[in-house]
Amino acid sequence: MNLCGKLSFRRSSKKADLISSSAIRIENIVPSGAAFFAATFRDENDIPRLSNSFQERLFSMHPRDLSPNGWTLTSAEMIRLLEKLENVGTPLGEYVDGFYRGVVTGCNDAFIINTPTREYLIHKDVGSEELIKPLLRGRNLRKWRVESANEYLITIASSTNREWPWSDARNDSEAEQIFAETYPAIYQHLRDYRERLIARDDQGVFYWELRSCAYYSEFGKPKIVFLLNTWKRSP
Repeated sequence: MNLCGKLSFRRSSKKADLISSSAIRIENIVPSGAAFFAATFRDENDIPRLSNSFQERLFSMHPRDLSPNGWTLTSAEMIRLLEKLENVGTPLGEYVDGFYRGVVTGCNDAFIINTPTREYLIHKDVGSEELIKPLLRGRNLRKWRVESANEYLITIASSTNREWPWSDARNDSEAEQIFAETYPAIYQHLRDYRERLIARDDQGVFYWELRSCAYYSEFGKPKIVFLLNTWKRSP
């Protein structure tokens, strides 16, 4: 793949630029084998000053280090280190029992809360604390570190996976009444999102529960986490 050129387009008015865009022309060719410069950016503040940021972060790479199975954009020294680890170490897939997906709420606005909301819910009903767990989202993961957002998850497992006081209720109305009496503050909080919770696909037996998950117990154990975000809905 070769960058052949760049065409810039700009339409301006007397007051301000209205449109500023560009088209990058790329052709698919056999690499020449020569080394090239690359850079990775994790801070959105680097984008407005992209040219300077590239000069500050660039490193040299060789086409042979771009695997058909996926590119790792990093320095040659880091690639050699990764190769050494792969050759002498145990692959993660063989070291752990399995890989698990994180919690899917179907309505983050309802189930993900901040510190003031957590404190308020516990103040209103001390029993709320047993349902509120620390949360780490993929966007808070950085290379070698975690940036805490002080967020929490209201964790109400599906009655499919856990027995609750309302699990064996005769009907939905009775179950909701038992839930309201068991966790009154959490119930009042979730009731504000009632229609959205009922309409979502990812839910448990009752609308205030999370979707069924056979490995809820694993979330309370030490774990290795990695980032896997998608920015568009799958077809």
